[in-house]
Amino acid sequence: MRVSKDLVVYLPAKFVDSLKEELKNNPPPFAYKLEYFLILYNYILNKQKVKKKQEFHALNKVRLKEMTVSNIERYIVYLKRNNFIISDGSFQENVKSLHYKLNDDFITDEIEKYLIKVKSKAGKNILKRVKKDKAHYNRLPDYKKKMQEKIQKELDFDYEEAFNWIDENLDSRKKLYNKSTLESILDKRFRYFRENPTNNRIETNLTSLKRELRRFMVGEFVSFDLKNCQPLLFGMVLKNITERYKEGRESITALCCYFEDESFVKVFGNKGIQDVLKIHQDYESKGKDDFIRYYEKAIAGILYDDLCEFGEVKKEREDVKKMIYPIFFSKNFRYNEKGGGFIPHKKEKLFFNSVYPSVGKMLEALKKENNRDLPIYLQQFESYLFIECIAKELVENGIVPYTIHDSVIVEKEYEQKTLGIIESVLKREIGVIPAIDKKYL
Repeated sequence: MRVSKDLVVYLPAKFVDSLKEELKNNPPPFAYKLEYFLILYNYILNKQKVKKKQEFHALNKVRLKEMTVSNIERYIVYLKRNNFIISDGSFQENVKSLHYKLNDDFITDEIEKYLIKVKSKAGKNILKRVKKDKAHYNRLPDYKKKMQEKIQKELDFDYEEAFNWIDENLDSRKKLYNKSTLESILDKRFRYFRENPTNNRIETNLTSLKRELRRFMVGEFVSFDLKNCQPLLFGMVLKNITERYKEGRESITALCCYFEDESFVKVFGNKGIQDVLKIHQDYESKGKDDFIRYYEKAIAGILYDDLCEFGEVKKEREDVKKMIYPIFFSKNFRYNEKGGGFIPHKKEKLFFNSVYPSVGKMLEALKKENNRDLPIYLQQFESYLFIECIAKELVENGIVPYTIHDSVIVEKEYEQKTLGIIESVLKREIGVIPAIDKKYL
């Protein structure tokens, strides 16, 4: 009879040791189990490693109770009161709950493996919850089901070398995140394949694993990435507006079915579209249309390289790449606690606007009402291209890929066939073949 192995969680030793000491010296006013504290901490850890750009995270208490105990709120309060976790302090009844993050003071280089007994109540509850999460797999369309089955059955790593690389190369936080993710791949019970309901992205254990660790995948693989993907797709949005919504041009066919009028206008609004048109026309009439240059650089995959050439101090490509997210997706303006206001990431935005002034202004116009609409739309557009179009066509041609947002990973033997399919899909859907980065893992 096969005995299931215990569940492994990676946690900072300092956190566990400090928690045990606190529980000994200042026990909570309720009967508790240490493992419930560890599961709660690991739950927040998993939230943080999946959504790295988000500082605080909502806790699904229904889910937590299913995995632990009905009075899990008391555990949350205890960890918060003793500064093991930190809340954002923002609560509105029936509107917004408190969000939480781990206290970095307890995340150090010493990461230890802790076991949750598979036969314990918590162990059984966790596995029951995991099984429930996977119940929808049978409802997946055929091509997605094949992708899910490949993640579940075929994905393999040189785990020893991968764990050694993590120990030798990553800081404490990244070490914790990636050991936890790698363990979830090693223990096949915790491999997952889910579609984010907000942006339609496919999330798997691979999507939260550091890029450099893909080299330890067993087999010969090649990855194809769309260069400067989000800026490129934003360029497509602007091109659609500037070419299709000018007076008298309503009959021009959309670049892509994803730009059909009803959904496009619903996201950006007639005012946002008209504001973009006005900005573009103003700069065009003055002979200062930097959008053409922006679009051409994005198509060529050298937008980041182009931005490196400007400014008093030469910038590295990776630094420019990191700047793009806050430039594109942060709010135009924020109010502080004293009632004053400020421009988030002002220095980065001023730099970008000095190189591409009209694009910067059009970007602000599309974020004016709600800065979240643009990134969600671009991620949905990216998912449409890479999941609904490219991945689907690959599977239909006998190639089941691993997908990581704007990239696909396939066996090396399918290299040329995969590239041909990617190029034909992009040409069909967006009218051009942008720069694609190919890397052997």
